[in-house]
Amino acid sequence: MVTNFPSNLQTSGEALVLDALQTAMRLRKEVVVLTLRHLDNLTKPADHSPLDWWLLCAAFTTSAPAERKKVLRIVVDKASSKQLSPSLLRAAVRGHGVTLSPHFGAHLEMATALLQKQTASSRDAGGALYALVFEEFTEIFERQELLGHLLSHVGSGSAAEIEAALSVLVSLATSDALAVHRFASFLTYILDYLATLSIGQVDIYIYRYI
Repeated sequence: MVTNFPSNLQTSGEALVLDALQTAMRLRKEVVVLTLRHLDNLTKPADHSPLDWWLLCAAFTTSAPAERKKVLRIVVDKASSKQLSPSLLRAAVRGHGVTLSPHFGAHLEMATALLQKQTASSRDAGGALYALVFEEFTEIFERQELLGHLLSHVGSGSAAEIEAALSVLVSLATSDALAVHRFASFLTYILDYLATLSIGQVDIYIYRYI
């Protein structure tokens, strides 16, 4: 979404668009059904645009639990088939943190679902989404909640999920060491899982981060 308007006006315009989408979905439940059906029927990466991510966020935020499960299923399926790529997520999220702020929880839920899956492309998308959310949502409580989700992945017992979460933590510490350092005492809870980590997983986190 590139315009020649000042950034504050652009952000306001984007927020109005997203709010209008949410209002339509909230007032007419069939809008959510039709939106999800449309997105589900797209089968090629080229069919998708960053706006589709905004539609998924709006659908997740405004829907009942049953519809939220459908949103998560679509997100995971799209990522597993490489239709929802890290590059598409970057275009949809980066620079739009203010607009997407009402959907912080939705982003964490979708990132969690992605990182839990066994397909590498899904975990790559989940890792990219976690990194983007950390970059765009800068309140201390938001970032601590995000890091808490990553620590939960580390304690999951799934080797692929653990390694994906550790890689995200290392990436965050590498790209913005000062921001992550503010949560150093909180991140030491990862040591509680040390006995369950493999040598390779310890190498990912302990030697590269600590």
